[in-house]
Amino acid sequence: MTTPTISSNQFRSIVIYTTCGTALLSLPTTLANIVSQDAWWIPLVSLLLGFPYVLLIILFGRWFPNDTFVVMLTRLFGTWLGKIAGVLFLLLPFLSAPHHLHFFTQFIMTHFFRDTPSIILTASFMAVVTVAVYRDIEVIGRASELTMFIFIFSVLLFSVFVIQDVDTSYLKPMFQSEPGTYVETILFMNSRIVAVHMIILLVLFPRNIRDKRKAEHALLAATSSLVCFCL
Repeated sequence: MTTPTISSNQFRSIVIYTTCGTALLSLPTTLANIVSQDAWWIPLVSLLLGFPYVLLIILFGRWFPNDTFVVMLTRLFGTWLGKIAGVLFLLLPFLSAPHHLHFFTQFIMTHFFRDTPSIILTASFMAVVTVAVYRDIEVIGRASELTMFIFIFSVLLFSVFVIQDVDTSYLKPMFQSEPGTYVETILFMNSRIVAVHMIILLVLFPRNIRDKRKAEHALLAATSSLVCFCL
């Protein structure tokens, strides 16, 4: 059976979508509620601290270039511990998918379809994801690559429109919270947003990428672009 593969450009698009995704919708409010005006630099620091995860993913890809993530776990931790870790990993989508569906549904309802029942929008999202998964990773890769321009253009256009409303006075005073609060917030984002999403990428990387060396560069480029976006 032939393993379905995607290009490095498609993989880069998936990395950007995976890392940004609902983070653009939920993180600003979440971080502002915790650290107030210091929320702007927390994502930047977290992404910089997340680069070791990227290097670890690349290292795993070089060690096990043709293995699935579950097989990687069994080789690293042994048969029983590896299978237990694999089962826990497979439970991860069941924990994160409801949150993603909720954020996307609320965003679409708030800005576009205010009179549409949430169940209709949620069912539509679920149907799209189901069809994409059924058609395999190649369809997801093509879709991510085709829509990446729309995503980047929308983000840039939104940034241009809101830049006139930016008030830098809200950045001060800085560091008014307890040091432990900053550490806890950075660890929260580093683990919840960066680490979890990077681990999920091992489902695809490097087994389902045609050019594995270019995929490493795509992973680094996508992560670096996210750091630049935070700046």
